[in-house]
Amino acid sequence: MLGLEEVKALAAESVSPAVSIFLPFHPRGPKFRQDRSRLRNLAQEAERRLVERGCRPVVAREIVRPAVDLAGDANFWRDEANGGVAMFLGPDQARRYGMPEDVREELTVGDHFSIKPLLPLLADDGAFFIIASSSAGTRLAAASRWRVRDIEDVRMPPGVQAVVGETEYQDTVLGHPVSRPGIGVWPTHQGMGKVSNAGEAPEELRRTEFIEYLNRVGAVVNQYFSGKPEPVVLVALPEIAGHLRAIIRLKTLVPESLDSNPDTVPLEEQRDRAYELLRPTFAAGRQQALDHFYTLLGNGSAKAGTQPLDIIDGTRWGRVDTLFIEEGARIWGRVGDEPGNLDIHESPMPQDEDLIDRAAIETMLHGGTVVVLAPGQLRVNRPIAAIFRW
Repeated sequence: MLGLEEVKALAAESVSPAVSIFLPFHPRGPKFRQDRSRLRNLAQEAERRLVERGCRPVVAREIVRPAVDLAGDANFWRDEANGGVAMFLGPDQARRYGMPEDVREELTVGDHFSIKPLLPLLADDGAFFIIASSSAGTRLAAASRWRVRDIEDVRMPPGVQAVVGETEYQDTVLGHPVSRPGIGVWPTHQGMGKVSNAGEAPEELRRTEFIEYLNRVGAVVNQYFSGKPEPVVLVALPEIAGHLRAIIRLKTLVPESLDSNPDTVPLEEQRDRAYELLRPTFAAGRQQALDHFYTLLGNGSAKAGTQPLDIIDGTRWGRVDTLFIEEGARIWGRVGDEPGNLDIHESPMPQDEDLIDRAAIETMLHGGTVVVLAPGQLRVNRPIAAIFRW
């Protein structure tokens, strides 16, 4: 599944001609069997448009070949076809991604890959982190609505059994202070040097070992996530979650934990549950951006943009901080090399492109935010609006 970083990478690709195919798949049944034909037809239409743009037929045929091959791949349609597919094809380029069922069918042939059909799927894609902790160990993960991956560039402390081994087989455990630099270097506290299996009752000793393990986890977590703005969701049983919350000093830690043993819950399920927990937060962030735009507009601020020409041109030079677009909206035209050199047409002309798609790409490449709204939700009688940086 495509995530925000992959979409940004696609937007940055310099590929021409570029073919973008989006196709939802139907549930098993007669319509599902027709999906193979629909994909084959889209490939044929892409080939026709490529030739119209000046591609030699043999080159056009080679560009769309991966889509034709996929349409004829019996193994794919038997084992993998679900939800939908997005394909990005160009000279010596062929990428394929699984899509959720609500992706819209669309074919684009232009000078860059089309990402606008992906934006509604990414509207709730807000990035977040997961801390999944149990007595057996702790893992960190980076996630979004459709993606999750283990964070592998940080060394987490082993489970509580490693601390048990230290207290049972060593007279003294020499520790590093909490402030020692280096991600993944966890402290062993001075108090542990005085612990031995002969000095405390078994129950008290096990509790000391348990707290020591969580202190080590907390030290790494505090250091790794310090300064990162994304929300952090804790997945742990109540006893572990309670202790870790007393140790972790992150303003981004979400107040509510997912109370379960992460060792028994697949990471993808943890992601889904964490996302549902955060969905209102992401929605509130989008509404806050929209409210800020309306405030600027009401105050007559030049930072509130409502003119498509100014907005589309502004995205090219990094002026747009937040771009608002209505889902499904299009503005056809061509972009020149000089600032302000834009042609907009009511219907597509030869060599035209969707300038809203272009604006979304430019906004993302310049570090801005794209907010996708339902038709009619943008109260400016325009399909596009923006908050300018200057």
